[in-house]
Amino acid sequence: MEEHLICKSDDFNPTEDNLDFKPVGFGSDSGFGTASFMYHKGSINIRTHEMITPFGYSEGFNQKDPNLQLNFHLDRPKDVKFMNSLQRLEELIVQYAYKRRQEWRLFGNRRESDGATIEQVRAKFNKIIRPGKGDYPSTFTIKFMKDNSGLITTPCHDQTGQFIIPSPTTIPRRSKCILDLQAKTVWIDSV
Repeated sequence: MEEHLICKSDDFNPTEDNLDFKPVGFGSDSGFGTASFMYHKGSINIRTHEMITPFGYSEGFNQKDPNLQLNFHLDRPKDVKFMNSLQRLEELIVQYAYKRRQEWRLFGNRRESDGATIEQVRAKFNKIIRPGKGDYPSTFTIKFMKDNSGLITTPCHDQTGQFIIPSPTTIPRRSKCILDLQAKTVWIDSV
C-alpha cells in the first residue's frame, strides 16, 4: 500500500536517493504516457507554508483549466527554499528523462533519440516554476482536479476550516493560501 506522508514545504528535499520512477506507460491510441514517481516510497504530498496568490482563483484557458498561481518572493526565505526544492525536482525529472529518452519516446526515432542533448530533452518539459521578469516574481501554477462532469474535486477550506467551492469570490486576488499538493506522475506527449 502506498504511503501518503505529508511533508512541509520547508522539509521537501528531492534527491536521486529519495525519488524513484516506475516504468512509463502509454495509452494504446493517444500517444500520451505517464511516468509515475515516488518520494520516499510514496506520492509527493506537500503542505506549503503561507503563500500569496496574486490573481486568486482563475478558470484558466478557455475556462476549462481552473488553477491558482502562487508567487515566490525572493525576500521570503520559505518561498526561496520551496522554489529551490521544486527546481531540483524538475532537474531530477529532466535528468531521468534524458537517461531514458528512448523508453519515454521523446523523439521520433532511435537515431534522433541517441543524438539528443539534455537541453533538447529539457525543452520538451513545461517548467514547474515560471521564472520572474523584472519586478514580477517567479510563479508556480497548480491545477484543481475535476471529475468527468467538470466539477472541481479538490477539497478547499477557508481559514476557519469551512469547506468552500473555489471561485474568484472565495479565493480573491492577493489571497494568502496554504496548499496541500500531491504529485505522482509526469505526463508525456510522445512523438
